[in-house]
Amino acid sequence: MWANEATLSSLARILPGLIVFSDAENHASMIAGIRNGKAERHVYRHNDLEHLESLLARRARRRPKLVAFESVYSMDGDIADIGATAALAKSTAPSPTSTSARGRHVRPARRGRGRARRGDGPDRNHRGHPRPRPSG
Repeated sequence: MWANEATLSSLARILPGLIVFSDAENHASMIAGIRNGKAERHVYRHNDLEHLESLLARRARRRPKLVAFESVYSMDGDIADIGATAALAKSTAPSPTSTSARGRHVRPARRGRGRARRGDGPDRNHRGHPRPRPSG
């Protein structure tokens, strides 16, 4: 979980003006990383994409934005709608970020892609290239 904290705090430092939108039920390591990064932050109600959309709409479009959420929430087992969150993020120009460490263990997948392999995740990788489709 140190990776969550280090990544989120580092992103806030290297992206001037970053605004972070965090799910209310994110893991403590994600929350710590967001706080340590000292970026402007807003918390949206757990898995409530309408609330997230309203928060995103009120922020300057030109500033970098990041939506931080988990694919599978470890405390209660809730599953985020990765596809809908990514679509919303794309329409409002932030970069969606999801942690899938637990997702890989809860729902094993070939090639280590965790929840994204279920088919409801974004169809492009972090570089914008199409994701390979499973054969078979």
